[in-house]
Amino acid sequence: VLISNGFGLYKTLKTLEFYFINNILLYYLLLYTSYKLQPCDVGVFSLLKTAYWDEVERLY
Repeated sequence: VLISNGFGLYKTLKTLEFYFINNILLYYLLLYTSYKLQPCDVGVFSLLKTAYWDEVERLY
């Protein structure tokens, strides 16, 4: 699952094909709602981001 604020990079044909092939669900937030998730970015998502990059570094 990928949650996007509507940034155009996530909507290119190449990325959409990648999502489809890899069974990734793409959800878009409504305009002017992403700010409500900002506390999660600092508290929860920062931990996930750190764990993700640690795993990427371990694999590569």
